[in-house]
Amino acid sequence: MKHITLQAIANSMRRLRFGALSAMLALALLLVVFKPLNASAQDSTRFSVSLSYGVGALFLTPDLQNYSSFDFDSTAMQGSTRIEQLSTDLKIKPFLLKFDMDITPKKSIGLQLIYNGFTSSGTRLDSIWVPTSGTYTVEEKSTKYTMNRFRVQATFTWHFYHKNPLFESYFYTGVGWSRKYRKYRVGDEYPNYSEAPVFDLINFPVSIRFAYGFRFNFTERFGLQTEIGLGGPLLSIGLSAKF
Repeated sequence: MKHITLQAIANSMRRLRFGALSAMLALALLLVVFKPLNASAQDSTRFSVSLSYGVGALFLTPDLQNYSSFDFDSTAMQGSTRIEQLSTDLKIKPFLLKFDMDITPKKSIGLQLIYNGFTSSGTRLDSIWVPTSGTYTVEEKSTKYTMNRFRVQATFTWHFYHKNPLFESYFYTGVGWSRKYRKYRVGDEYPNYSEAPVFDLINFPVSIRFAYGFRFNFTERFGLQTEIGLGGPLLSIGLSAKF
């Protein structure tokens, strides 16, 4: 049986951080090399960062999910029953952190990090019929299931400017990596997460997103933005800053 340890999760998180930093460094070097020499002098904004929250996001979590099973050993003439219940304690819809650098006045490339997850808890009740004594032995244990999903994407953005400088719209595509980290605890043991009574979609290692956004710049550097997209939250809102 495969066990997921805290050390393994910590090592995976360190690898994720190292990979993200390496990608950002490589992106910055490429942008320095390919920055157009004829960019207009008045276009002083080269960097931007935004943080958004997916208010309209669909992903499944256990909502008072019940599971029961019965097993009978004909050799020992012994029966056992298992009943387990899980409910969601915390559900985190996607957060999107996006870094951009202009390569032309209307185009930019960048890096986007997306995170979402949930935590659920419940109880497992195991009862075993003991024929020699004609009684049941009952054992109750607490359970906990967590899922954390990380996506890292390289993005390409087209910017559409309007006559009013306070308003701006954009469209971007993102392609990258996706990984889910799942952990299942029963009492003091950590069985394989696949044994949990949780319906969870298969994780694909490739992550793709298409999104159209609208930004209102309430100052020269800061603005409010909203996005609609596929491959992540359907609707998100957040803040942006330009440097």
